[in-house]
Amino acid sequence: MSGSKKTLKVLIFYTKVGGGHESIAYSLKERLEDSLGKNVEVILKDPTNSSTGFAYQVGATISPELFNMSHKLLNQPLVTKLWRGVQSLVHEEELNEIIHATNPDLIISTYFLLSEEVHKVILKQERSIPLAVYIADPFTPHPIWLAKGVDVYLSFDREHLPHSKQFPDIKKSVIPIGMPIRKAFYKAYSKKATCKALDLNPDVFTIFFGGSGYGMDQLERVAQKYMENLASHTQALFFTGRNPVLRRTLKVLCRKNPNVRIFGYLDAEAMASYMQVADVFVGKVGPNAMFETVLSGLVPIATPPILEQEKGNREFITKEKIGFLTKNTSETLELLEKVADDRKYLEKYQKEIKRVRDDLVQKEQQGFPQFLHWIEKHCL
Repeated sequence: MSGSKKTLKVLIFYTKVGGGHESIAYSLKERLEDSLGKNVEVILKDPTNSSTGFAYQVGATISPELFNMSHKLLNQPLVTKLWRGVQSLVHEEELNEIIHATNPDLIISTYFLLSEEVHKVILKQERSIPLAVYIADPFTPHPIWLAKGVDVYLSFDREHLPHSKQFPDIKKSVIPIGMPIRKAFYKAYSKKATCKALDLNPDVFTIFFGGSGYGMDQLERVAQKYMENLASHTQALFFTGRNPVLRRTLKVLCRKNPNVRIFGYLDAEAMASYMQVADVFVGKVGPNAMFETVLSGLVPIATPPILEQEKGNREFITKEKIGFLTKNTSETLELLEKVADDRKYLEKYQKEIKRVRDDLVQKEQQGFPQFLHWIEKHCL
């Protein structure tokens, strides 16, 4: 394939909702460019508007119960059909303009509401463009990931796939490629150099508090309790994502503590290097956050909110013995006090993390070439 003279143009649709869909899109871009070099042009586009992210932020943070209820409602085919119809109306004009302007040979989507909606636009343009969808929830994927017009699904593995009576033969159109993680997280960074840049002590127990792409996970409450119980003998890095209000709030809460660093949205290099400074990751375990944590060698402490599509991630942590699950802020702080007092408590988890990390690398090395072969067959 590397010898092909044709430049493959790939359009990847994603959304900034939650952060994971965007991260996967950039990871796929990196893999395609690393594999095909000058023979590929990858274009990334987010056709969703800010209200989509706001709805997710409010639902998942303020009322996880309501969010989970809507998640279950979408198991009903009629509800899914109506919801897709609304999404098609909302995004059709933007999708039409993007596809017409970019003229791609292949479209990849990392968001479940940019699948059938994209297919409808392709049909209206009377074109034949292969459509691939990466199922971004690796262990408990919702049936809404399955849609009309999708030519191939990319997934974490073959064992955890969505189930739907409308799509009984899903396994025939799946290529397992593991979890695409940005290559910055595969690098080893100098802890000493990063700590020097951040003015932190590399020998002090350090906690990375992750708030996902929208700075969620009740970080205000956690920060307040952290300041009361742990700030005097540990260090903390708070990641607030695309949430400037939360960032300002935390700066006020932590303004008198020299051991706290607060960041907004970070690029992959910064995020990866900062994570490798820490001993543990504390936050909601979306799949990307969980696997980035594993690749960084951190022990995850999975906190609420517990969203339906992420229950499988928590089960994975327990099954693979790579971290801890907590149910509330008090439980999280009690656990942090325990591991901060005795780092040896983390050693058995760190050994399992290394095993899981090696497995992740192997999954991707074995799976992605299969997708490249599919591209060669259907797009060139």
